[in-house]
Amino acid sequence: MEEWEKNLAKYDESNLEEDLNSRHYKCSDCRFCNICNYKCPCDKRIDHQKIRFALPWFKSYQGDEFPACKEFQPNEWQRWDYKYWRGWEDYFERYKKEHFGYYKGDIPEKQIEKTLLWFVLNGNKKIRYGVKYMDWVNGTLMEGNKLKTVKKMYCKKDKIDLGIQLYKIVYEDIGYTEIK
Repeated sequence: MEEWEKNLAKYDESNLEEDLNSRHYKCSDCRFCNICNYKCPCDKRIDHQKIRFALPWFKSYQGDEFPACKEFQPNEWQRWDYKYWRGWEDYFERYKKEHFGYYKGDIPEKQIEKTLLWFVLNGNKKIRYGVKYMDWVNGTLMEGNKLKTVKKMYCKKDKIDLGIQLYKIVYEDIGYTEIK
């Protein structure tokens, strides 16, 4: 018997709820994802050559660490998660409560509505485009060849202070962005 099998045998239903509540899945945890080849369910949603995941700061490609989408199922190598997976709805309800909570008096649904995920387009790392979190989860990011963007973020030269060029981050509300 392998080590993981011994550890799994020690668990029972009493450990299940605590263990499942502590999970935060990402693309690379999904059984459909082969991150080495960037083959994820999101390939159905976006063309990774033109639209790339990004953080709103510094790192420009975040291919394996984006939040799980509605099609998510745990990978077989995550034996505990795979064995006790209760489905997307169960996971997402727990995720919303823990991740979004009652932030500044908002109920989780209102906070989710305000949350954006960021992308860079066509290799231009100077501009980030924000899309609604739930558009990612539901697979409704695109309409034809247009990305459903709601914000654009970029840096703009501001002023020189003590001989150092300072920049400011600019956010613009925008509509759909055509992908060429």
